[in-house]
Amino acid sequence: MPPKAKAAEPKPKSKKALALQAAIDQSTKEAQKTYKQHEQLRTKADQVEKSQREYLLLDETVARERIKEEKKRYRAAVADLRTEEQLAFATYIKHDHWEHISEASRLPNVHSEADINDFLSSWKSRQAANDRYEPDTVVIASRAPNSTEDGKLLFIRGEQRLPPQKRRALIRGELLQCYDAYELAEKIKDDRDTYNSIASTAAFQKPMPWASVLQQVYLQLHATFDFVSTQTLRFYDQVIDSADGETVTRTVSAANPVIKFGLWVKTKDVTRSFTSLAFPEIEVRLDPKQNSLPKLPKMLGLSKENIAVRAVQLAFDPYSCYVSRRSQYYALDCTIKIDLLTFAERPRPNGEWLLRMETPESHRLHVEEYPPRTAEARVEDPALRISFEVPKSIVIRQPSLFIGRWNEETHEWEPCSGATLGASFGPTVRVAENPRRATFIASELAQFAVLHETVFDVVYESWSLKPFDGSRILVTLEGRHRGDATDREFRFLLEDAKCRLLSPEDDELAPLRTSCWSPAVLLRKLKQSGFNFLVRDEEACFLENVIPKTRQLEEKAYADMAQFSQYFTIASSRHNKNGEDADMALFRVSKRWLRPGEEDESFDIPTTSDLWHSIRYRTDDCALACFTELDETTNMSILDGAETHYNLYSLLAPVEGEESLRGQLLNTNYLLRRCVLEFLQLVRPLTWG
Repeated sequence: MPPKAKAAEPKPKSKKALALQAAIDQSTKEAQKTYKQHEQLRTKADQVEKSQREYLLLDETVARERIKEEKKRYRAAVADLRTEEQLAFATYIKHDHWEHISEASRLPNVHSEADINDFLSSWKSRQAANDRYEPDTVVIASRAPNSTEDGKLLFIRGEQRLPPQKRRALIRGELLQCYDAYELAEKIKDDRDTYNSIASTAAFQKPMPWASVLQQVYLQLHATFDFVSTQTLRFYDQVIDSADGETVTRTVSAANPVIKFGLWVKTKDVTRSFTSLAFPEIEVRLDPKQNSLPKLPKMLGLSKENIAVRAVQLAFDPYSCYVSRRSQYYALDCTIKIDLLTFAERPRPNGEWLLRMETPESHRLHVEEYPPRTAEARVEDPALRISFEVPKSIVIRQPSLFIGRWNEETHEWEPCSGATLGASFGPTVRVAENPRRATFIASELAQFAVLHETVFDVVYESWSLKPFDGSRILVTLEGRHRGDATDREFRFLLEDAKCRLLSPEDDELAPLRTSCWSPAVLLRKLKQSGFNFLVRDEEACFLENVIPKTRQLEEKAYADMAQFSQYFTIASSRHNKNGEDADMALFRVSKRWLRPGEEDESFDIPTTSDLWHSIRYRTDDCALACFTELDETTNMSILDGAETHYNLYSLLAPVEGEESLRGQLLNTNYLLRRCVLEFLQLVRPLTWG
């Protein structure tokens, strides 16, 4: 074997390489040392974190067990009170029913669908009989005494038609029946609202198909307007008693003008131009689109023969039977319908006779489409101005109003125009000033209504519940603050099972300040007057950065607030909307509470922060929090030394004493508690406040 080659001797490293190697070795040693130190710190931190997790887990376990025990004790404390509450409310319902037995009513029983159907059926039958009048025939039988001859019969046929006085009385009677239908519909809504509230558990009645019943009532109402129009067109020479001989107007009733009916019939064969068409008795007008235009659009056809225009204004919404879960606008208690009508030939005099055409078509109402679908009509602008008087039950809060038209396909109101108040009509038109007269431009004749924004009054600026005494609670609610004339602060007095509006002092709300209602009925009437506090979760999409609270949270929180509002003042917190959380709400509870037998009828609530408990309320627990109304940022941390609890009862027990709160439970006014709970569940201050 050849000899192995000698290994090459390493070349001596330069000083630079040696220095670099020394630096690398030193860095390696330092890295290893740092790694060991880091591992020691990490191990120590893991041990600390583990101990903290174990401590927190133990604390959470203890808190859960404590809350579980508090929940068990509270339910046991109120279990015996549930039966007393149901008995108290059942007794109230019974006595309330007895108080109204003596009230005679011309309306059917709103709790009976059969009675309502009988009412509508008899109404339809009477109209059918009057539509084709059959005169009575009097039969006189005579026979001579002791005569064997057969008796003689004398037939005397009555009038072949109704006299003019009876014809006009028929029209008035049908419109009065429409007012009865309006009152019936309102009572059905009241019954529906009362049943759908939490108080229905003691009502002992089966639910009715309110939507379908209301729909039938309103359909008969519309059919009656058509019947009255048809009768007037057929016998306009007997019905029209105005000075011009062309216009008939009726208002039902004079004390409460809910229905305004007007019908103009062209009866004069004279050539004229129509600069306007007015129903002055009911404050309805049709005018050109602009004051500079000389007359109404030609396509209306007012110069033709056998033409008529009908105007029907209602101080209620006849389409309220259709309920939409999400709507940006809703109709106030003001709807108006303008129709262009045609009818058969007029009565023709022939000597001493007056000939009328009696055909099946003459008994039908013919509504013409406007604008017409003709080539000539497309050349002209069909727009015109419609003026009407806003009912005195609506609070006018803005200088302009939204106008909507009814969509028969979607069963919803769609915004189509805007109405101005106090518009001028040109120098040649003599119209008395009326601050409630609204005017809007329309390019078609349809069913219109005054609309209002659904979420106009939310988010609430503030709210509070303050006890006056053991049977009365003051609820203060201020809607969205805009700093203008639309701002209102509402005060409601809840007394036992009813509530009443105390303020604001708007004249339009006077009927709500003089009568007591259930919370559901009062809030619905307020909504129809222009103040909506009945907002649904689906309508939160029309607001920015608002997340509705969960139903579980609201159900538990409102039950607590209804219970303790009889003694403590409960108010909103400006921090409730900071950092929206659907499962958490922030509010305040006063430290001072009303002792049994004590009264405090002032409207003021504490203003300084040291007089309030700040409450952080969640579905599973609640606690005393650190935030105050003076803080710019929201501190939701629990107060030092405080613990989480199941509800307000267990939260306030360590502060106020178990015996005091137990006494409050035993002295609960059950009717008032239910009333407050119903009010809170409808207004939902934790979601919209």
